[in-house]
Amino acid sequence: MEALYVHDLDPVALSLGRLAIHWYGVAYLLGVVAAIWLLKSWARLAVQPWVLAESKVIDFMTYALLLRGFIKV
Repeated sequence: MEALYVHDLDPVALSLGRLAIHWYGVAYLLGVVAAIWLLKSWARLAVQPWVLAESKVIDFMTYALLLRGFIKV
């Protein structure tokens, strides 16, 4: 069976000498930035009582990223 589409994408988004930035790293960074923005905007609205205080969002994201590095799923 022949594939209709075979991608030929380079996994490296940007190469600066020996430093290579991969696409999955860019996606990870954009996801973290979007999560921080979303949590901060929810904290400013303070609609729900379970939403973090705006000053605690960066702390929460730091702990979440560190724990994600240790927990293998």
